[in-house]
Amino acid sequence: MLTNFFGKSYSINFIVLFAFILLYALISFLGFPSESKLTLGYIMECAGLFGLVLLYCFIIGFILSKNKLAINNSYIFFVFVAFFGFFPEVFRDPDTLLFNILLLVFLYKIVSLRNPAFFYKKLFDCGLWLAVLFIFNTFSLAFGFLIFLLVYISQKLDYRTVLIPVLGFSAPLFILFAYYFWGDKLEDFYSFFNWNFSYDYEIYFLGPYAKPIWIVSFFSVIAFLFKAPKAFFVSGNYRKYWIAVIFTLVLSIAYVLLKNPKNGSELLIVFFPTSMMIGNWIGSVSNKIIKEIIH
Repeated sequence: MLTNFFGKSYSINFIVLFAFILLYALISFLGFPSESKLTLGYIMECAGLFGLVLLYCFIIGFILSKNKLAINNSYIFFVFVAFFGFFPEVFRDPDTLLFNILLLVFLYKIVSLRNPAFFYKKLFDCGLWLAVLFIFNTFSLAFGFLIFLLVYISQKLDYRTVLIPVLGFSAPLFILFAYYFWGDKLEDFYSFFNWNFSYDYEIYFLGPYAKPIWIVSFFSVIAFLFKAPKAFFVSGNYRKYWIAVIFTLVLSIAYVLLKNPKNGSELLIVFFPTSMMIGNWIGSVSNKIIKEIIH
């Protein structure tokens, strides 16, 4: 019964998933300091955080439907929503939520490179959005690799396709440099290039996130082993999507491992690529008994 329910993208499915997000949010918000509860400021803070979560989910759904990444099923969204239950800390950090919203916009721009229309304009936009991410969080510079990867598998790399995103990336930084230069605050500008990595992973292996991380890792590996080899032998956009998803996951994991400080909210960055892998695998499983066991 659950297989039939999640196997098709009816509106009722997303209403149920929305109810689960709301439930997870309430549970997370109840973990805030007790002295801040039942005040107007606390309620407004929770409403703002929940609004960011809904915006994040809306952009996820837009990317999935616009690029036909979820065909006639809502398994990807089901896995994605389940992650919120595993890692409720993501509800409490507005900076992390906003950064991931910007990252989704950047990823959408990258996926659009598969269409040759206005290709060079899209390349410039990718570089510009990467600069926005970099200003927000310097660790995000690593995601610039995805621009050149999608160019390589969609079009071809030449001096123009390399130079245009670099120019797009440089434009906002030049404006930012001019602003700090005019205000005689160049030290603040140079601080963007002072990366402070963290190699303390105790929160992931000894803290409350240890078991959920192992569970998600297990299903991610299973999904990769069963789904990725078939996707690589398929020509067209589907193969490009899977290459992009895998590299996005790798870069997201690297971001989590190097980010400083770590409080658990940074795990939100792996939700999208991981739910893409696991959800697509569950949706492709033909044996209904296996699907029922999973659910």
